[in-house]
Parts: sequence; structure tokens; C-alpha cells
Amino acid sequence: MPEATADGHEVTAGTWLAGLGMVLREWGRIGITGFGGPPAHIALLRRLCADNRGWLDAAEFEDAIAACNLLPGPTSTELAIFCAWRVRGRLGALVGGLAFIVPGLIIILFLSALFLAGAPPLWVRGAGAGAGAAVAAVAVQAGWTNQAAQSFLDGAGPAAIGAIFGAAILLARALSVGWQFAVLAGAAVLLLALRRGVVLTLLGAAAVGLTVAFAGGPLPA
Repeated sequence: MPEATADGHEVTAGTWLAGLGMVLREWGRIGITGFGGPPAHIALLRRLCADNRGWLDAAEFEDAIAACNLLPGPTSTELAIFCAWRVRGRLGALVGGLAFIVPGLIIILFLSALFLAGAPPLWVRGAGAGAGAAVAAVAVQAGWTNQAAQSFLDGAGPAAIGAIFGAAILLARALSVGWQFAVLAGAAVLLLALRRGVVLTLLGAAAVGLTVAFAGGPLPA
């Protein structure tokens, strides 16, 4: 049965923009690697759906963001489901939504169980302190790569930029050990100047935390 797209055109099963396997793989990848919250998710969805694959044009993607902002609930999750529907219809929306939400949920539950344990293992505390120190840089990088945030350079969107940097400042102020500030500075250089990947940067930060922990260095309380 044909389905109507956002622009009113009918799409049949033979003209889907992508298969369910690709939706499962790509939306799952974003759900797992989208560190930095909604700004990161939106930037990754834009790169996938508009910039790289051309499934949506820039105007349609911006309209989708605006529409999702008017709805209750997490904007990036709604946007992910919309993009999956646009690419593969109702079944694609279901598969894409689950692939986007479930992996991150499982990771959060697992990490929460470790961190909230009576005595978290030393490696968990070290890796968490290291990766946590880099999160402020991730937030700035994720927001700045968002085309909507970059519009500030043209005199628009100061509220978006203020929110991004405000969140980053709050995250940075939560750091309590000297070496964490060095990790934050290194992550900022890697992400903003050298344009390295978020996942590798966070893994590197976690590795620094592990090294400090096993060397007997100070860890956050």
C-alpha cells in the first residue's frame, strides 16, 4: 500500500529510499555513537540523510527539526523516527526508532548499574572520570557542527549558541581533579582543531582516566 511522504508524493514498496537493513544499521550506529545528546544526534542525522545520502534536502530537514521542536518529548528521537519514516515508511520508522533508542538505553542501564553499585570497580571510576572530562568538548563540537548553530556566524541563532556553550560551561565546572582539565583541553583540540572523531576522543579520554586510576592518581569523589 503506498504511503504519502512529507511533500505529498506517494511512495510504494518498490521506490523506498533505503532498505530496512540499512535503516537498522545506520540508525543503530547513530544511537550508539551519538555522544553529546540531541545536538550530536541532529548533526549525525543531517550528515547521513541530507549531506551524504541525499534522502532529504536541506529545506525539508530544517522543516522537520522545526516540526519536532513543536512536539512534546525529545526532539532528536522524534527527528530520527521521522527520517526513518521518510526513508522506509512506517516499518522503517519502527525499526529506525528502536535502533536509535534501544542500544543507548542498554548502555545507560549497564553503566548506571556499575556507577551506582556500592563500590564501583576502580577501572569504572577511572574510565568514567576520563570520559566525563571530555564531554564538555563533545557538547561544543556537536553543537557547532550543527548547521543551525553555525548560522550564528551570519547574525542568527545566538540563543542556540548560548545554550550550547552554557551547557559546556556547566559540564566543565563539574570537574574536580586537575588532570581532568588537561583531558578536557586535549579533547577540545582533537575535536575542534584537528576534527577527530567523537568516539575515538572519548575512548582516549577514558584510557587516560584508566591510567591515572591504576597509577594511584586522584579520582573525583
